[in-house]
Amino acid sequence: MYNSNKLFDAGMWLLKKWRNSRCLTQLSMSDQRLYEETCLYRLATLPGLEWFSNVMLVCSVQDQYAPFDSTRIQICKQALYEHKAETTAQSAATDNNNRRNQYIAMAQNLLSNLNTKLLYRLDVNFHIKDK
Repeated sequence: MYNSNKLFDAGMWLLKKWRNSRCLTQLSMSDQRLYEETCLYRLATLPGLEWFSNVMLVCSVQDQYAPFDSTRIQICKQALYEHKAETTAQSAATDNNNRRNQYIAMAQNLLSNLNTKLLYRLDVNFHIKDK
């Protein structure tokens, strides 16, 4: 949704078409017309994460598959800024507004019932030396 790369998006579209991959379709949230009916959104509403007393989320800004903020289960600054601007302006609901609101709702659903003793967000940087 956010932090997309045009080259990666084109490659993902090609892979989805070439392989007819159900998994890639679900991960890109294009498996249903309405965002609330997608597999990932429905998973975000189910219980499960609250069963753990310690949770560690490992992420990297170098990851090209999962956006950094999504991996950390946090709402990116762009979505918050757009949400705040929409709330202030009371703009009409569009597809982008709906998608952003669903993105925010997913993060809130995942963390709302969390009763952990510890929640770690570990940022990993893979420093690879050039030859």
